[in-house]
Amino acid sequence: MELLFFLIKAAGTILWLGSAVLIVIMAFHDDILWGLVCVFGLGIPPILLIYIISHFEDTKYLFLAYLAGASLLIIGNATPPVGG
Repeated sequence: MELLFFLIKAAGTILWLGSAVLIVIMAFHDDILWGLVCVFGLGIPPILLIYIISHFEDTKYLFLAYLAGASLLIIGNATPPVGG
């Protein structure tokens, strides 16, 4: 059971970080200023969300992957510890 929760957290982390990095790469392709703002604001989700909202037609699938990864992380971390 612990392995399952670990795999959920790992999948969520990969999906969440991967989609965030792809959104930043997309921001650099759009404009270097957007790319720099997203890179230096990567730890601040509202900056990334401002870019996503302003370019929603291009980033909607990556945004869904971002949300799916965050949801998997929440589910994986919300489970009670087993044993111990």
